[in-house]
Amino acid sequence: MRVLITGATGYIGSSVLNALLSRHHDVLALARSPEAIEKLSRLSIPSAQGDIHHPESVVAHLPKVDAVIHIADPNGNPEIGDRSLVLALLNAMNGTGKALVYTSSTFVYGDTADAMPDETVATPRGFQPWRNDNERDLHAATVRGVRSVVVRPPLVYGRGGGLTAQFLQGARTQGAAMLVGQGDNRWSTVHVDDLADLYVLALEHAPAGSVYNAASGTITMRALMTAIAHAAKAPGGVASLSLEEAQQAMGPLAIGFVVSQEVNADKARRELHWAPRQVDILQDLTANANALGASA
Repeated sequence: MRVLITGATGYIGSSVLNALLSRHHDVLALARSPEAIEKLSRLSIPSAQGDIHHPESVVAHLPKVDAVIHIADPNGNPEIGDRSLVLALLNAMNGTGKALVYTSSTFVYGDTADAMPDETVATPRGFQPWRNDNERDLHAATVRGVRSVVVRPPLVYGRGGGLTAQFLQGARTQGAAMLVGQGDNRWSTVHVDDLADLYVLALEHAPAGSVYNAASGTITMRALMTAIAHAAKAPGGVASLSLEEAQQAMGPLAIGFVVSQEVNADKARRELHWAPRQVDILQDLTANANALGASA
Protein backbone atom coordinates (compact mmCIF):
# COMPACT_ATOMS: atom_id res chain seq x y z
CA MET A 1 0.00 0.00 0.00
CA ARG A 2 1.27 3.49 -0.79
CA VAL A 3 0.78 5.79 2.19
CA LEU A 4 1.04 9.56 2.54
CA ILE A 5 2.14 10.38 6.09
CA THR A 6 2.12 13.81 7.69
CA GLY A 7 4.59 14.51 10.49
CA ALA A 8 6.98 11.81 9.29
CA THR A 9 10.05 13.58 10.69
CA GLY A 10 8.44 14.21 14.08
CA TYR A 11 8.52 12.19 17.27
CA ILE A 12 5.58 9.84 16.65
CA GLY A 13 5.73 10.12 12.88
CA SER A 14 9.30 8.87 12.60
CA SER A 15 8.41 5.70 14.51
CA VAL A 16 5.33 5.17 12.36
CA LEU A 17 7.46 5.69 9.26
CA ASN A 18 9.85 2.95 10.40
CA ALA A 19 6.96 0.62 11.20
CA LEU A 20 5.43 1.16 7.76
CA LEU A 21 8.72 0.44 6.03
CA SER A 22 9.26 -2.70 8.12
CA ARG A 23 5.91 -3.98 6.83
CA HIS A 24 6.97 -3.19 3.24
CA HIS A 25 4.58 -0.31 2.64
CA ASP A 26 5.49 2.36 0.09
CA VAL A 27 5.70 5.68 1.94
CA LEU A 28 5.35 9.23 0.68
CA ALA A 29 6.22 11.72 3.43
CA LEU A 30 4.76 15.21 3.52
CA ALA A 31 7.51 17.79 4.01
CA ARG A 32 7.15 21.53 4.41
CA SER A 33 10.72 22.76 4.83
CA PRO A 34 13.92 22.19 2.85
CA GLU A 35 15.41 20.75 6.05
CA ALA A 36 12.67 18.11 6.26
CA ILE A 37 13.06 17.26 2.59
CA GLU A 38 16.82 16.87 3.02
CA LYS A 39 16.36 14.69 6.12
CA LEU A 40 13.97 12.40 4.26
CA SER A 41 16.30 12.29 1.27
CA ARG A 42 19.15 11.08 3.49
CA LEU A 43 16.85 8.25 4.58
CA SER A 44 15.92 7.51 0.93
CA ILE A 45 12.28 8.37 1.71
CA PRO A 46 10.32 10.06 -1.11
CA SER A 47 8.93 13.40 0.01
CA ALA A 48 5.85 15.33 -1.04
CA GLN A 49 6.06 19.07 -0.60
CA GLY A 50 3.13 20.47 1.34
CA ASP A 51 1.96 22.19 4.51
CA ILE A 52 -0.90 20.99 6.72
CA HIS A 53 -1.93 24.63 7.16
CA HIS A 54 -2.51 24.80 3.41
CA PRO A 55 -4.82 21.82 2.87
CA GLU A 56 -4.82 22.10 -0.91
CA SER A 57 -1.09 21.34 -0.90
CA VAL A 58 -1.79 18.06 0.90
CA VAL A 59 -4.87 17.12 -1.09
CA ALA A 60 -2.86 17.49 -4.30
CA HIS A 61 -0.93 14.32 -3.42
CA LEU A 62 -3.97 12.10 -2.86
CA PRO A 63 -4.07 10.68 -6.42
CA LYS A 64 -0.59 9.21 -5.82
CA VAL A 65 -1.51 7.20 -2.68
CA ASP A 66 -3.90 4.61 -1.33
CA ALA A 67 -4.11 5.97 2.22
CA VAL A 68 -3.19 8.87 4.48
CA ILE A 69 -1.91 8.75 8.06
CA HIS A 70 -2.23 12.19 9.63
CA ILE A 71 0.13 12.63 12.60
CA ALA A 72 1.57 16.14 12.20
CA ASP A 73 1.05 18.33 15.24
CA PRO A 74 -1.32 21.20 14.41
CA ASN A 75 0.73 24.08 15.79
CA GLY A 76 -0.70 27.57 15.99
CA ASN A 77 -4.50 27.44 15.92
CA PRO A 78 -5.45 23.74 15.72
CA GLU A 79 -9.16 24.51 15.78
CA ILE A 80 -8.62 26.08 12.37
CA GLY A 81 -5.60 24.29 10.93
CA ASP A 82 -6.32 20.69 11.88
CA ARG A 83 -10.04 21.03 11.21
CA SER A 84 -9.45 22.54 7.78
CA LEU A 85 -7.10 19.76 6.74
CA VAL A 86 -9.36 16.95 7.91
CA LEU A 87 -12.38 18.43 6.16
CA ALA A 88 -10.39 18.95 2.95
CA LEU A 89 -9.08 15.37 3.02
CA LEU A 90 -12.52 13.90 3.65
CA ASN A 91 -14.07 15.92 0.82
CA ALA A 92 -11.33 14.88 -1.59
CA MET A 93 -11.50 11.22 -0.55
CA ASN A 94 -15.27 10.85 -0.99
CA GLY A 95 -16.12 7.65 -2.85
CA THR A 96 -12.52 6.53 -3.21
CA GLY A 97 -12.46 3.79 -0.56
CA LYS A 98 -9.09 5.11 0.56
CA ALA A 99 -8.09 5.02 4.21
CA LEU A 100 -7.55 8.06 6.43
CA VAL A 101 -5.97 7.26 9.81
CA TYR A 102 -6.33 10.26 12.10
CA THR A 103 -4.40 11.05 15.27
CA SER A 104 -6.78 12.11 18.00
CA SER A 105 -6.06 12.03 21.76
CA THR A 106 -7.44 10.62 24.99
CA PHE A 107 -8.09 14.26 25.90
CA VAL A 108 -11.37 13.93 23.98
CA TYR A 109 -12.71 12.15 27.08
CA GLY A 110 -12.07 15.06 29.42
CA ASP A 111 -11.39 13.91 32.97
CA THR A 112 -11.83 10.12 33.02
CA ALA A 113 -11.74 10.02 36.87
CA ASP A 114 -11.93 6.33 37.86
CA ALA A 115 -14.01 5.21 34.90
CA MET A 116 -11.37 3.90 32.42
CA PRO A 117 -13.67 4.49 29.43
CA ASP A 118 -13.44 2.42 26.28
CA GLU A 119 -14.33 3.46 22.73
CA THR A 120 -18.07 2.95 23.30
CA VAL A 121 -18.23 5.85 25.76
CA ALA A 122 -19.48 9.14 24.35
CA THR A 123 -16.86 11.87 24.49
CA PRO A 124 -17.77 15.35 25.75
CA ARG A 125 -16.50 18.51 24.07
CA GLY A 126 -13.74 19.08 26.57
CA PHE A 127 -10.06 19.96 26.41
CA GLN A 128 -9.57 19.63 22.64
CA PRO A 129 -13.01 20.19 21.10
CA TRP A 130 -11.72 20.30 17.53
CA ARG A 131 -10.68 16.66 17.86
CA ASN A 132 -14.22 15.71 18.90
CA ASP A 133 -15.48 17.52 15.80
CA ASN A 134 -12.94 15.76 13.60
CA GLU A 135 -13.87 12.36 15.02
CA ARG A 136 -17.54 13.05 14.31
CA ASP A 137 -16.84 14.01 10.69
CA LEU A 138 -14.50 11.07 10.16
CA HIS A 139 -17.21 8.67 11.29
CA ALA A 140 -19.82 10.36 9.11
CA ALA A 141 -17.54 10.04 6.06
CA THR A 142 -17.70 6.24 6.17
CA VAL A 143 -21.06 6.30 4.40
CA ARG A 144 -19.42 8.29 1.60
CA GLY A 145 -16.77 5.71 0.87
CA VAL A 146 -13.91 6.82 3.12
CA ARG A 147 -12.27 4.18 5.34
CA SER A 148 -11.66 6.50 8.26
CA VAL A 149 -9.91 5.26 11.40
CA VAL A 150 -9.16 7.15 14.63
CA VAL A 151 -6.21 6.42 16.94
CA ARG A 152 -6.26 8.02 20.40
CA PRO A 153 -2.79 8.11 22.01
CA PRO A 154 -2.42 8.96 25.72
CA LEU A 155 0.97 9.94 27.23
CA VAL A 156 3.56 8.77 24.69
CA TYR A 157 7.09 7.93 25.83
CA GLY A 158 10.20 6.18 24.57
CA ARG A 159 13.30 6.82 22.46
CA GLY A 160 14.28 9.74 24.68
CA GLY A 161 11.43 11.93 23.47
CA GLY A 162 7.88 12.93 24.19
CA LEU A 163 6.47 14.67 27.23
CA THR A 164 8.63 12.69 29.67
CA ALA A 165 11.74 14.11 28.00
CA GLN A 166 10.32 17.61 28.46
CA PHE A 167 9.58 16.86 32.12
CA LEU A 168 13.12 15.58 32.56
CA GLN A 169 14.67 18.67 31.00
CA GLY A 170 12.42 20.90 33.10
CA ALA A 171 13.51 19.14 36.30
CA ARG A 172 17.17 19.59 35.38
CA THR A 173 16.69 23.26 34.59
CA GLN A 174 14.48 24.13 37.57
CA GLY A 175 16.11 21.80 40.09
CA ALA A 176 12.84 20.01 40.84
CA ALA A 177 10.14 18.03 39.09
CA MET A 178 6.97 20.12 39.13
CA LEU A 179 3.81 18.33 40.29
CA VAL A 180 0.46 20.05 39.87
CA GLY A 181 -2.00 19.23 42.63
CA GLN A 182 -1.80 16.06 44.73
CA GLY A 183 -0.68 13.80 41.87
CA ASP A 184 -3.16 11.00 42.54
CA ASN A 185 -4.62 11.36 39.04
CA ARG A 186 -3.72 8.54 36.66
CA TRP A 187 -2.64 8.71 33.02
CA SER A 188 -2.51 5.90 30.52
CA THR A 189 0.79 5.53 28.69
CA VAL A 190 2.15 3.96 25.52
CA HIS A 191 5.65 3.49 24.11
CA VAL A 192 6.10 5.27 20.81
CA ASP A 193 7.12 2.05 19.03
CA ASP A 194 4.07 0.16 20.32
CA LEU A 195 1.93 3.08 19.18
CA ALA A 196 3.54 2.91 15.74
CA ASP A 197 2.64 -0.78 15.50
CA LEU A 198 -0.98 0.10 16.22
CA TYR A 199 -1.06 2.68 13.43
CA VAL A 200 0.11 0.09 10.92
CA LEU A 201 -2.33 -2.55 12.15
CA ALA A 202 -5.15 0.00 11.94
CA LEU A 203 -4.11 0.94 8.41
CA GLU A 204 -4.02 -2.68 7.31
CA HIS A 205 -7.01 -4.17 9.10
CA ALA A 206 -9.34 -1.68 10.80
CA PRO A 207 -12.92 -1.46 9.49
CA ALA A 208 -14.23 1.92 8.37
CA GLY A 209 -15.32 4.08 11.26
CA SER A 210 -13.14 2.35 13.84
CA VAL A 211 -11.73 4.12 16.89
CA TYR A 212 -8.89 2.73 19.00
CA ASN A 213 -7.51 3.83 22.35
CA ALA A 214 -3.75 3.26 22.25
CA ALA A 215 -2.84 2.56 25.89
CA SER A 216 -0.49 -0.12 27.19
CA GLY A 217 0.19 1.01 30.77
CA THR A 218 -0.83 3.47 33.48
CA ILE A 219 0.86 5.65 36.08
CA THR A 220 -0.01 8.30 38.65
CA MET A 221 1.39 11.74 38.09
CA ARG A 222 3.08 11.62 41.51
CA ALA A 223 4.88 8.38 40.63
CA LEU A 224 5.95 9.83 37.30
CA MET A 225 7.26 13.06 38.78
CA THR A 226 9.06 11.21 41.56
CA ALA A 227 10.82 9.12 38.91
CA ILE A 228 11.56 12.25 36.88
CA ALA A 229 13.14 13.96 39.91
CA HIS A 230 15.28 10.90 40.64
CA ALA A 231 16.40 10.49 37.03
CA ALA A 232 17.27 14.18 36.77
CA LYS A 233 19.05 14.16 40.15
CA ALA A 234 16.98 17.25 40.93
CA PRO A 235 18.10 18.63 44.32
CA GLY A 236 14.59 19.90 45.04
CA GLY A 237 12.97 16.54 44.45
CA VAL A 238 9.28 16.96 43.65
CA ALA A 239 7.84 20.46 44.06
CA SER A 240 4.06 20.78 44.29
CA LEU A 241 2.15 23.58 42.65
CA SER A 242 -1.50 24.40 43.16
CA LEU A 243 -3.65 24.44 40.06
CA GLU A 244 -3.92 28.22 40.38
CA GLU A 245 -0.13 28.59 40.47
CA ALA A 246 0.26 26.26 37.51
CA GLN A 247 -2.34 28.15 35.50
CA GLN A 248 -0.45 31.39 36.08
CA ALA A 249 2.74 29.77 34.77
CA MET A 250 1.32 27.53 32.03
CA GLY A 251 -2.05 28.96 31.11
CA PRO A 252 -5.03 26.71 30.27
CA LEU A 253 -2.74 23.71 29.64
CA ALA A 254 -2.32 23.33 33.40
CA ILE A 255 -5.72 21.69 33.83
CA GLY A 256 -4.44 18.69 31.89
CA PHE A 257 -2.00 17.86 34.69
CA VAL A 258 -4.64 17.44 37.40
CA VAL A 259 -7.19 15.32 35.54
CA SER A 260 -7.10 11.58 35.02
CA GLN A 261 -6.50 10.25 31.51
CA GLU A 262 -6.77 6.50 32.08
CA VAL A 263 -8.53 4.58 29.31
CA ASN A 264 -9.35 1.01 28.31
CA ALA A 265 -7.54 -0.20 25.18
CA ASP A 266 -8.73 -3.82 25.02
CA LYS A 267 -10.43 -3.21 21.67
CA ALA A 268 -7.14 -2.81 19.80
CA ARG A 269 -5.82 -6.03 21.30
CA ARG A 270 -9.02 -7.89 20.51
CA GLU A 271 -9.74 -6.62 16.99
CA LEU A 272 -6.27 -5.92 15.63
CA HIS A 273 -4.25 -8.36 17.75
CA TRP A 274 -2.15 -5.44 18.95
CA ALA A 275 0.44 -6.73 21.42
CA PRO A 276 2.53 -3.99 23.09
CA ARG A 277 6.00 -5.35 23.88
CA GLN A 278 8.13 -2.40 25.02
CA VAL A 279 9.22 -1.67 28.60
CA ASP A 280 6.96 0.42 30.82
CA ILE A 281 7.39 4.15 31.26
CA LEU A 282 9.44 3.96 34.47
CA GLN A 283 11.89 1.43 33.03
CA ASP A 284 12.19 3.46 29.85
CA LEU A 285 12.73 6.69 31.74
CA THR A 286 15.55 5.17 33.76
CA ALA A 287 17.22 3.73 30.67
CA ASN A 288 17.03 7.00 28.75
CA ALA A 289 18.16 9.07 31.71
CA ASN A 290 21.25 6.86 31.92
CA ALA A 291 21.89 7.34 28.21
CA LEU A 292 21.58 11.09 28.58
CA GLY A 293 23.97 11.19 31.53
CA ALA A 294 21.33 12.01 34.12
CA SER A 295 22.16 9.06 36.37
CA ALA A 296 25.40 7.70 37.79
